[in-house]
Parts: sequence; structure tokens; C-alpha cells
Amino acid sequence: MKKNIRLILAVVMTALVTASVALSCLYSTGMFLSGNGSQYNPSQTQQQDGALVDQSIVFVGSDLVTGSKASGDSFVEYLRQSRGINAVVYGKDGASLVERGANSIPAMIKTIPTENANPRMILCEVPYIDGTGFSRIGQITDGYFNDQYDTKSVIGAMEFVISYSQDTWGCPVVFYTCQPNDNAHYAKIVDAVLMVADKWNIEVIDFYHDEGMVLDDRQQALYMATDSCPTKAGYKELYAPRFEEFLLKKIY
Repeated sequence: MKKNIRLILAVVMTALVTASVALSCLYSTGMFLSGNGSQYNPSQTQQQDGALVDQSIVFVGSDLVTGSKASGDSFVEYLRQSRGINAVVYGKDGASLVERGANSIPAMIKTIPTENANPRMILCEVPYIDGTGFSRIGQITDGYFNDQYDTKSVIGAMEFVISYSQDTWGCPVVFYTCQPNDNAHYAKIVDAVLMVADKWNIEVIDFYHDEGMVLDDRQQALYMATDSCPTKAGYKELYAPRFEEFLLKKIY
């Protein structure tokens, strides 16, 4: 009898631990947050005609472009739904700007087809993970050739992405930052991004210095799953409209 009770208790404990782990995994995806409610799904976004329909735009990046805490529905899905862009995403959760094997933006850029591809624009994320991981900033070079850049530094990785993209597809490259945050190293990375942009005369969508992205407690709870990862509401109401406005100005 005692043996049976111990067996039953063991089974119950195993089931409880399994359920706890499963719930923890679900919570980590952000699916229970109010900002990830179905009313914020991309399918609820109104379709609009206009200049962006069928425009081929490539997005490269990390957690921000993958929608890692929003069931995979990043701002790109809202742009597809509302503006009909032909978006191609090269993104991996946890990817860095600096080269760290395959899980980095320079490596992903090199996987984009070089034939029968004619992107109007390539938009690259400046991942928050480079701030938390203290990625080395590096130094701006005087040159403009692919083999001159230290891709294991933030500046070198950016310069490689710009040079490689311009040489390969002849299209503009735009970097976009994360929203304001308290990470001091990320602030230095944003400064470096602006320096590189000045050298290459390229655009930056600078969410980091966007006062409209400074959130109060209520907005933070609705729009952000973590300090760097938006909910569906954040993508729909903060990020997508800003990307849409930028693209309309540049492609119209």
C-alpha cells in the first residue's frame, strides 16, 4: 500500500513539474500579456492601397524583426497587411550585429540570393543584444571595400553590411535602432551607428532618440513584453506606423 502511495505521489509530482515548466515556457513567449490579445493581430489591420504595394524590401535582424515575444508577428507582418509590401525577413532570435558565427547580421546578409533579387531597400536592426553583450564598438575606417572591415566590431559589421549590399544589389541600406532603454553600452552603439551613417551618407531610423517611444508605466505594460521586445500592440501602434511613414517618404 505504501509503495503504491509513493508511486502515485511520484507521478503527481512529475506531472506538476512538467506543467510548471510548460507554463513557464508559455509565459516566456509573452502570449498571456494584454498587448498580445487577438485585437492586436495583424489580420485586424486595415488594408490600404498605395506606393508600397509589392515593393520588395528586405529586413535583417534579431528579436525585434522576428517578433520573438509577439508570436512571431513583428512590425513586418503589419506592413504586409496594411501596405502589401513584398517583405523578405532574414532574422534569428538572439542574433547580433557583430559577427559571431551564423547567428549574426553579417552572416545573414551573405545568405540573401545575389541573382534574381532586386530589393528596393535593405533594413537592418541594431540588436539590443549587442548592448547587453557589450559588443566591441571598433573604429571607422577610411576605406570603402568589403575586405577592410572588422566584422567582429559594431562599426566594422555595419560598414561591411553597407558595402556588401551596395556592391551586390546597388540598393540603399537603412539601420534602425531599438527604443530608448537604460543600457549604457547600447547608447554608445547608437552613437557609433550615427557616425557610420554619416560616413556612408545613409539613413537611420533612430527609435532610440524618438521622444514618442518614451513610455509611461501603462504604455510599457501594454506595448513591451521586455525592455527590448514589443508585444503585438507595440508593433501595431508604435513600430509599424513609424516604418510605414519612413518607407512612404523614401519609396513614393
